[in-house]
Amino acid sequence: MIYLVSTQTNAFDGEFKQITLHQALDMLSGLKLIGTDTETAGLDCYTKPLLTIQLGNAEFQIVFDISSYGGIIPKQLKDFLNKSEATFLLQNAKFDLKFLYYQDVILKHVYDTMLVETILTIGLQKDGRDLKTLCQKYCNVDLDKSVRGEIITKGLSAAVIRYAAYDVVYLEEIRRKQMSQVKYLKLDNAVSLDNEFVKVLAYIEYCGIKLDWLKWKEKSLKELEIVAERKQELDSWLLTNGYNKYFSGIRDLFTGEMDCILNWNSSQQVIKLFEELGIPCEVKVRGETKKTVEQKSIGKYADDFPLLKLYFSYKDAVKQTSTYGLNWQSMINPVTGRIHTTFKQIMNTGRLSSGNSRENKPNLQNLPSDELTRSCFISESGYKYIAVDYCAQESIILANFSQDRNLLDFYAKGFEDSSMSTY
Repeated sequence: MIYLVSTQTNAFDGEFKQITLHQALDMLSGLKLIGTDTETAGLDCYTKPLLTIQLGNAEFQIVFDISSYGGIIPKQLKDFLNKSEATFLLQNAKFDLKFLYYQDVILKHVYDTMLVETILTIGLQKDGRDLKTLCQKYCNVDLDKSVRGEIITKGLSAAVIRYAAYDVVYLEEIRRKQMSQVKYLKLDNAVSLDNEFVKVLAYIEYCGIKLDWLKWKEKSLKELEIVAERKQELDSWLLTNGYNKYFSGIRDLFTGEMDCILNWNSSQQVIKLFEELGIPCEVKVRGETKKTVEQKSIGKYADDFPLLKLYFSYKDAVKQTSTYGLNWQSMINPVTGRIHTTFKQIMNTGRLSSGNSRENKPNLQNLPSDELTRSCFISESGYKYIAVDYCAQESIILANFSQDRNLLDFYAKGFEDSSMSTY
């Protein structure tokens, strides 16, 4: 089923015109800018089906009921999407692109309104960059999102069709007004590069990475043993130094050891102990005094207090098991058998970030560098992983853009030959 929604058919009052696939593609073929959106049954493109695709502009919107095609994008529509030279306008493009990748659709030209808004406002505002906010900001329209999710529970009702259509109506106007700011601020290159890069990131997320689970499990179990050993060392230090009050007095029937009642994972309990030992735990953060047991704050006292070295060693082991431990089994996609992370393309710092704990997506950018951990990530048969890193990437880019003679000379001659030894 394919629905034409437009002001000419009073569609926003609840009336829709059903058209053929040929008619739909004929209308879309003349557009250079195509507002694009999808409705899905969930967030995971591998386990949740694509329900609709919406294409159009302010004049007309076409809602393709993909569920009526058995969840498979019709070949003619797929061919159109793959071959089109139009620029497809999306809000949060990565999400929609992954569902399209799953069905072998790769859009050539993409413009992400949310991404461009991030480029324009990074570090300047805390307001949201969702479609509703952008419609209010650029179009003075209060977009109705009250039926969001109803397609899953109620199917493709008139209200859902109307809702789906509205999600592409204002994308062209938002782009036009954004680009006016982009040109004024001379951010054309940044916008162009990031709109290309979003396709790459979406594909990386879509592909995921293969994990040797048996090897990872073996590694994690050994690390749990290390945690137990480190805790035993901490408990033994307390006993050896006469801090019996932190023990229950009840001895294990088999080992004869007493149970330590101090929870080494409780910052409050550890702070109390450390203060008793004379270890300074107070630090000033933004003018305010707080108590902490973080190594970056009190690690400087480790030479004077041997217990600190034992404690930091224990915490490192705990972090290893909690962050890179057996919990990763739940992160393996049941369909692909791979780990799929998520990326935030532009943080407030301008950098790329990885991972989302709320979505059970791990951070794959900051994996431990030890050989064992890295060896758990394996390539498919016939392929190999290669490591590539940039040296002083940011400053080299700065030299190129600024054309500063000293910087250019520095990088042209090399670090050793340059008089700029401070670099």
